[in-house]
Amino acid sequence: MNTRWICSILLTGLLLLCIIPAVQADESTNLTNEAILLIHGGSTDYARAITLIDEAFAINSSAFGNRLEGLELKSYAQIQLGNYTGAAATIDQALAIEESAVLWNNKGYILYLQNDYADAVDAYTRALTINPAYTVALINRGNAMMELKNYPGAVDSYTKALASDKDVNALTLPVQEKTWNNLGEAYYSLGNYTASAAAYQSALKIDPTNTTATAGLARASQQTQPWTFLTIAALAAVIVIVCTVIALVIRKRKPAAPEKKRSRKSRK
Repeated sequence: MNTRWICSILLTGLLLLCIIPAVQADESTNLTNEAILLIHGGSTDYARAITLIDEAFAINSSAFGNRLEGLELKSYAQIQLGNYTGAAATIDQALAIEESAVLWNNKGYILYLQNDYADAVDAYTRALTINPAYTVALINRGNAMMELKNYPGAVDSYTKALASDKDVNALTLPVQEKTWNNLGEAYYSLGNYTASAAAYQSALKIDPTNTTATAGLARASQQTQPWTFLTIAALAAVIVIVCTVIALVIRKRKPAAPEKKRSRKSRK
């Protein structure tokens, strides 16, 4: 074999060594993108999305560029399927590569579902450290704080979420409505009935038929009135009791009427 053929073979081998990883990386990226488009397009075929991402990782676990996005989507799909243990493992795997607000929010959500509200708050706070305007994490943190009866913290999170959404308009109307209701409940628990009523009114502006907001508004408005029906009824009951007690005392103190003496004629 002459020198020219040897050089050609060596060059071909080097070219293949360069091309194969690139092809594998492109295939991994394509599979991950397919999974992303599948879920973002409104599909609920979460199992298929997980399969696509796993296939992408099997082809090339280190060279393709959207590895982190794939892990984020996989953890989301696992949560939707109720596989919280698997989702937590996926999130930890992704966090080892790079921290993101989405991953910390998802981890907080898993902790919330497991009733670990304190750690959930910490996870949501980590998400907000990365992205302070992350409205979903703000709302989720407010929900966890409500479970911990940290009503001032819940009010702070809900109000920040609603304020942030004015700029980005990312929250759907049902989510906005629910957040206003939650804010109304938080204010009510703090005894701020005026602010509670205002929050419920904001929810009713979105959906006038919302029964939670209607009941909450009635309850908060009742507390803001100086003389509510319950107050009047309670006062009337107290007056009746006091009058009854006074009447009994007077009756006890009143001397018995003297007995009439019988006449001698009536004696036998």
